[in-house]
Amino acid sequence: MSQKVVLQRIMRFIRTPEGPHNEILQKEFQYLHRSQERVPGRAPRYVSTPVELFAMQDNWMYFPCGLQERCLQVLAKAGYKPELSDLRPKKLPVPDASKLAGLRPGQLEVIQEIVKADFGIVDALTGFGKGVVIEKVIQLYPKQKHAVITKSKSVCNQLYERLKKVFPKAGCWNSSKHVEGNPMVCTCGSLGGLTLEDFDVVQLDEVHELLIPTFLEYYPGFSGCKLISYSASPDQRMDNSALAMEAYFGNKICKIEYQDGVDLGLVVPIEVWKVDWGCTPVDVIRSFKSDVKRARLGYWGNLARNNAIARVIYEEVPKRLSEKDPQILILVDKIEHALELHKYLPDFKCVYGEMDDATAKAFQQAKLLEGDPVSRKDVENIRKQFSAGTLKRAIATGIWSTGVDFPQLSVIIRADGGASPIKDIQMPGRVCRIADGKSKGILVDFADNYDVWAARRSKTRFESYEEKQWEILPVNLNH
Repeated sequence: MSQKVVLQRIMRFIRTPEGPHNEILQKEFQYLHRSQERVPGRAPRYVSTPVELFAMQDNWMYFPCGLQERCLQVLAKAGYKPELSDLRPKKLPVPDASKLAGLRPGQLEVIQEIVKADFGIVDALTGFGKGVVIEKVIQLYPKQKHAVITKSKSVCNQLYERLKKVFPKAGCWNSSKHVEGNPMVCTCGSLGGLTLEDFDVVQLDEVHELLIPTFLEYYPGFSGCKLISYSASPDQRMDNSALAMEAYFGNKICKIEYQDGVDLGLVVPIEVWKVDWGCTPVDVIRSFKSDVKRARLGYWGNLARNNAIARVIYEEVPKRLSEKDPQILILVDKIEHALELHKYLPDFKCVYGEMDDATAKAFQQAKLLEGDPVSRKDVENIRKQFSAGTLKRAIATGIWSTGVDFPQLSVIIRADGGASPIKDIQMPGRVCRIADGKSKGILVDFADNYDVWAARRSKTRFESYEEKQWEILPVNLNH
């Protein structure tokens, strides 16, 4: 006969009394966190640190509630009979999502899964209409108190402006804005100023960015609320933290693949241009131990590569696209690269984060920056113009890699040369949004065969595109 195991849901945690089953769960609820250890003048070294996702207190074992399904499966497999009881006092009503209006194909099914879930992750491609889904979830629970949380203040402000049009009593809480209201849009860094246990429904934007101490220290304060998370890349973190994502945010409620989005008409197809710019293979960059030196030589200050980017814009785009004046966004990693590219592309606006006086002076002395750097207000005005389609050309750092909506964007150029699985998903997602007259989105990337280190990174990116079944077309600048 199976031995009964008591499990109790206590707000954001599950607890079980001490017993032989604890050892089984403890082995299951730990992982090795992978991080970079950086020493000046040396190449980064990866180190692994054991992390336990449980705690023992007063003869009970506690662990985050996202591990609920895993716990039940592990105990059942080990021959135990788990019995889970929910001790939370709050119970949400069960709304009828079928009466919602203004939804695109596939969105109702996502919302219906959210209604059934107490917590979990919506894994959906960038551009599927997350903003609409967030609005509708709020509408389904009109008498409850809502929070929408993001890491970025700029994204927080954008979400606030959007939700305020639908919910006039919306509030916003971040380092520069304190407006009481419901729903409340806030940054994870400003949660200390709010009474978290008052919220009934909490939605987390770009949840892969929230597995950080800034958010997790407040995690217990959300007590018994419905906690719904969104991400187009929940599995792509490089620190081996998939188990922690599950623990704090739950399993996937649903998943919408890129091709599903195309078939449903949620996004347009992506066409990738693989640019061969006639570089001569060498093996120099790999010898540098500093990432900054590698990036500066390989990307930021690489005259031939920057010239190839300009040639794609001024030669290939007009030749290959029927659109007379397509909207183009160039994504880079660092301000230095944005300013370098601006020398080749004077008709583009540069967008980047705040720059201190010393950095601005250094760029001015290097003849990269003319006049003052762009201000926060300038960046916001440029974003509004780009969103409206009145501005057609921009170079942006990571400030625009997520959390922006540019429906008319036709061409994204990846000048960053990165090798991040999250960027491989988030960056191209900017260009696949639906707009009138738009049949596809163009993603431009480069076959960086000039160096072993850069070539390996390029190869990784294109393998990622192939895995997503995006059409890849060769573009040869050697003719």
